[in-house]
Amino acid sequence: MGATDRSVGERGFGAALLVAVLAVLAGACSSDSADDATAPTVDATTDTTSITADDPPDPETEPESEGAESGPPGRAALLDAGSEPRVTLTVAGEADTTISVSAVDDRSATVDGATTDESRSAEYDVAVEIVSGADGFELLVAPAVVTIDGPTPTADEIGTLRWYIDPNGLTQRVVPIRGPRTATRETLALFNVPNLVVTTPVEAVGAGARWSQPLETGVDATLLYTLNNVSDTDLDITIELEAPVEGGTLTIEVTGRYDRATLLARDVTAVSTLEFDSPVTADGEITSLQGVWRSERTYTEVAG
Repeated sequence: MGATDRSVGERGFGAALLVAVLAVLAGACSSDSADDATAPTVDATTDTTSITADDPPDPETEPESEGAESGPPGRAALLDAGSEPRVTLTVAGEADTTISVSAVDDRSATVDGATTDESRSAEYDVAVEIVSGADGFELLVAPAVVTIDGPTPTADEIGTLRWYIDPNGLTQRVVPIRGPRTATRETLALFNVPNLVVTTPVEAVGAGARWSQPLETGVDATLLYTLNNVSDTDLDITIELEAPVEGGTLTIEVTGRYDRATLLARDVTAVSTLEFDSPVTADGEITSLQGVWRSERTYTEVAG
């Protein structure tokens, strides 16, 4: 990202970095309002420099009107089919399940030696209903708060989403179906659930199989999947990415077990980290904004 004579608030991030931030903090199910979206801004009106880093809107999932949609990032490409026996991994059919989520979002930004840290955490249950659709499956995704380190949002503030996925778990689009989603951006970010569903190749695969998938449309970054083991009930999977993005580096690490019949997380930890170093203008002088945005989700299937 080149130097600029505009403030970071006026400039915003480059398009590639915006999408990377979404992948880190928003995943595949954000539908916030675009009216209050801002890039990190520098407050140079006092002796203390402060940073705000509100999430930008998610172009993948934020409809201009209800029912709007955008294209998926791209189908998985098989790199190695793995060992025999090989099986095709698809959603088996309709199901109902509940997944417990532990969510932590940390942000740190430094300008001219002054550092601002923010952290939010929450525990919540996500009820997921899978029903057959015309071209695949529809997932009704409804979070319910257990604990949160701040005011407890109502169900309408959090909202309910309908995901449209193909039989291999590839998200086609996400549509909000309930709630104005009026909670703060930081609160809404906690209820995003990236990597809740795993994407699989259309080909049959066995233990040791590897496949790739573009992170997002228009971003030169690719997720690498490794199928460590497959049983009648579980998929032991690792997902990795470390890629330069405009102004920084994006890292994604996902490990754990997915349900073979639903492709939903059963016992999974997902960590996304964006480290960036960007020139900004504060008090008329070009300086550097360094930051780390980290998002961690732990998914545990609720028994029964």
